[in-house]
Amino acid sequence: MAVAEVLPSEKGFARTHAKDAAEEKRVLSDEHIAQAHARLVETFRTGRTKTYEWRKEQLEGLRRMCVENSEQVCEAIIRDLGRPRMEAFLGDVTAVVTEIDHTLQHLESWMKPEAVATPMIQKPGRSCIIREPKGVVLQIAPWNFPVNLSLMGL
Repeated sequence: MAVAEVLPSEKGFARTHAKDAAEEKRVLSDEHIAQAHARLVETFRTGRTKTYEWRKEQLEGLRRMCVENSEQVCEAIIRDLGRPRMEAFLGDVTAVVTEIDHTLQHLESWMKPEAVATPMIQKPGRSCIIREPKGVVLQIAPWNFPVNLSLMGL
């Protein structure tokens, strides 16, 4: 009786391979998570996340990370999910890079204040919508498109 090969995706997501377990420790303590969160909140409170230059720099860095690590991302998706290389590349790397490019192209115009009607009681004042960061968030993505769904919303 022949035993059918079980795909990595059928074994469960993000299985730790023996060689990986010895090389990397990815589990962080609650204290490490709290410290990272505190640093992010402090950075937000400085107000520097509001500028076009800062946002552009962050997006360019995210794009660079995706491009420079595309091979490793594809390998991880192939190993964890059993997905074909081309699907991993197009679905998780290329899609994110394309979305970042689109955002970079439109970011400045999206950040411009938008004039809106002013209620009569507040005349002669003027009203506008200013799009700016509101705080720090935790973004969690499902397992099926781990890179795409965790980075596309940024």
